[in-house]
Amino acid sequence: MGDFIEFILLVIVAYLVWRISDHLPDLMFRITEIQRDVADIRKRLIELSERPAPATKKAAPKKRKPAKSKSADE
Repeated sequence: MGDFIEFILLVIVAYLVWRISDHLPDLMFRITEIQRDVADIRKRLIELSERPAPATKKAAPKKRKPAKSKSADE
């Protein structure tokens, strides 16, 4: 009975290894695509951080118009 259980476990392990190896090329392709995307994002972030910050000007305070006073002859 022990030999039969070992044989079943061996078959299960072989099946799992076969399924994993069957999907390995697709998995490797996806990993390389993710690495390429991460490298592009990192490159853009480095370019943005190296750019000089745009000069910011403080807005000049708005001048208030003097209030119109009513003249006596109105």
